[in-house]
Amino acid sequence: MTEDKFFHKSVQEVREEKLEKIRRLGEIAYKDRGEKTDVIKNILDSFDLYEGNEIVVCGRLMAKREHGRAAFADIRDDSAQMQLHIREDILGENEFEFFDELVDIGDFVEARGKAFETKRGEKSIEVSEYKLLSKSLSQLPEKWKGLQDIEKKHRYRYLDLLMDDGLRNRFRLRAKTIDALREFMKSRNFLEVETPTLQNSAGGALAKPFKTHYNAYDIDVKLRISLEIPLKKLILGGYEKVYEIGRVYRNEGKDPSHLQEFTMFEFYWAYVNYEDLMELTEQMMREVIEKTLGNMIVNIDGQKIDMTPPYLRKTIFELIKEYGGHDLSGYKTAEDLRDFIKQAGIEIEEDIAKLEYGKLIDEIYKKVARPKVKGPVFVIDHPIELSPLARKKDDDPSKVDRFQLIVNGWEICNAYSELVDPLDQEERFRLQQLNKAKGDAEAHDYDHEYIEAMRYGMPPIAGWGMGIDRFMSVLTGIDNVREMIVFPYVKPKDLAKTEHLVVDKVDTSDRPVKLAKDLIDDLDKQTTTDKLTENILDDKQLEKLSIETMGISRADALELMNDNLENVNLRKHSQAVEAILRGVALEVGADEDVWGIAGLLHDIDYEKTMKEPTKHCIITEGILKEKRVSPLIIQAIKAHNPACGAVRKTRLDKAIYAVDPLSGFVIACAMVMPDKKLESVTMASMKKKFKDRSFAKGADREIISSCKELGIKLDRFLEIGLEALSKINAELGL
Repeated sequence: MTEDKFFHKSVQEVREEKLEKIRRLGEIAYKDRGEKTDVIKNILDSFDLYEGNEIVVCGRLMAKREHGRAAFADIRDDSAQMQLHIREDILGENEFEFFDELVDIGDFVEARGKAFETKRGEKSIEVSEYKLLSKSLSQLPEKWKGLQDIEKKHRYRYLDLLMDDGLRNRFRLRAKTIDALREFMKSRNFLEVETPTLQNSAGGALAKPFKTHYNAYDIDVKLRISLEIPLKKLILGGYEKVYEIGRVYRNEGKDPSHLQEFTMFEFYWAYVNYEDLMELTEQMMREVIEKTLGNMIVNIDGQKIDMTPPYLRKTIFELIKEYGGHDLSGYKTAEDLRDFIKQAGIEIEEDIAKLEYGKLIDEIYKKVARPKVKGPVFVIDHPIELSPLARKKDDDPSKVDRFQLIVNGWEICNAYSELVDPLDQEERFRLQQLNKAKGDAEAHDYDHEYIEAMRYGMPPIAGWGMGIDRFMSVLTGIDNVREMIVFPYVKPKDLAKTEHLVVDKVDTSDRPVKLAKDLIDDLDKQTTTDKLTENILDDKQLEKLSIETMGISRADALELMNDNLENVNLRKHSQAVEAILRGVALEVGADEDVWGIAGLLHDIDYEKTMKEPTKHCIITEGILKEKRVSPLIIQAIKAHNPACGAVRKTRLDKAIYAVDPLSGFVIACAMVMPDKKLESVTMASMKKKFKDRSFAKGADREIISSCKELGIKLDRFLEIGLEALSKINAELGL
């Protein structure tokens, strides 16, 4: 099937037709295995040992570049990516045409050949034989324009992982960290165990549980909110050191530091107290962080935090006074605290009339103090009402022997000397039930079975818990725990309203258009001398360009953009780039009409070239040449796509390169606002999100930061982008 027949069909339709042709040729499109002699990373790292020898690799094709009767392709396995060189004179005409016409980016292949290094120093494989292992029917994303929606990225996490090496490495780091934690516990003779997920009473934390029905017993049960109660029963049963790493479930609100389903790490140790656990925590942090990161410095929000022990120890009341300026020592009752909260104007989300003394202290602390604590700091001496399972302090029974480790305003771990007095525990459970009756949904259940177990006697115990996901956020400097989960929960898709992940239509316009293959062939027909002497235009020539001499008006450019782009989001993206380029032109004293029109036209061939990024801007070049548009505009448009081999020479070249991802970043900042409006976006929130590399990952921070080549500081560049898009918010629907 020739390529021109593809241009009125979706990508999926084209690939399904290719699959059918493969089957008609007698090929098995989905094979049961592939052969590989080594992983790509080993080959690249020890290339001298492999060069000139035959090797076999398996992986997914991530790029494909045609060069007449030869082609280059990039193959990626789990370890790294490597270039393949495919030649007709080596494979034979039939095998080469099969690869050229029927093998696509995204397909899995097995490639056999000799390792060699190209003249440009690229370590490659001269393919002598290949097999198609598995045919892909959907197109991989090349750009994430219009796909900055975080929920959509989580829904298609498998593609996010595929396109983002950093994301895959993040979960390798997570596995390495958990291994280091297990090694730490094993070296101190702790026994790893597994305890039930379904429980009659959800205990061990103040949180609202998920509920489900146990059909076999016809009773309602709860998913565990912590690992604590069963682990302490194991201490009662004769073990002295136990720990568990497992999933827990809390049916409560979400924010960057909380998840409803997360991985908990808890351990319990007989004959020690909470002060012993503070020492053990410092030892753990030193060993695990050093082993995982190679040093003790973590970078969070642009700040370096030294995790080297020892850590400061401060009471919850000291922190409220230090960071909030409030001395609560004189407030002895819940009613006193309610009056104080009203007078101080502290906004508490929960109904304070339903909260008792300890919970009110905790809410004040979370509002005025904890977000400001950079740490690491051990917070000690919590009110007894907050800790129904913790032991009272011998010298102050209104508080408990408990600590939390706080880093960057987040609770990293929580620990205390356990309450082993069954009568005291029973009384605390009764108090929690009273709080639940008054409306505290997070109050602890009354656990009759645990009280029964305690009556048989328990040794002194200290217990400790840490959320793995939150700990990973600290290690990686990404202040959103959802980014630490391989597949974070997202709401079910509404299939009737689902948008395609990538723009699916290749071309639906009726007007004649020169096809990508034809234009590539035209380019290939140029002599080497022609290519080497292609004129690169500079700023002196750009300064002479005006709306009268550039060869196209804004109205004609808009019509051309609408004719070539069917997808509404791509049209909005082009308008956004136009608006920001106009703002940048004014900033640097350039012609805003010239720069704006270049932005409007910069992606007009994107729908036609999504599957082959090296051709992006090549079709545009042909279209604009036919329209007799200035070569300066064509050069600038090509400059924003390095994959097509263009260079950035003029200020407009550099501007369009930096503005392209900036437009997506600004729109992404608006899309995560509650009202999804640009007017709600502040410079402070934009700068914070810019530092968060997990946010809008498709908006390349290095490319955006290249604005300095225009003499514009990054903060000002972000400001120009926000101001420009705010002026056209109605057109963008934001």
